[in-house]
Amino acid sequence: MAEVELYEQLRTVEIIWLDARFSCSTWMDIEEAKKITLAETQTRGTILCEDEGSITLYMNINKSDNDVAHCVTIPKGCIKSIKDI
Repeated sequence: MAEVELYEQLRTVEIIWLDARFSCSTWMDIEEAKKITLAETQTRGTILCEDEGSITLYMNINKSDNDVAHCVTIPKGCIKSIKDI
């Protein structure tokens, strides 16, 4: 199978997931700190690989060198939805 055909079989998706949130780098009242919530995050990319615990997307690919860039690995326990785009 030619490389171009392989790339065309990959799945491009939008994932909505919950990410950790960094609050601030200064002192904060304990009650205010308790109000910090997870960040609902939207990520779009092409699935590079997937296993039981996570899914890895890439946003850019250099087909001539077979390199990818801007990869993110998302824990499946944090995923709210996955939609094909």
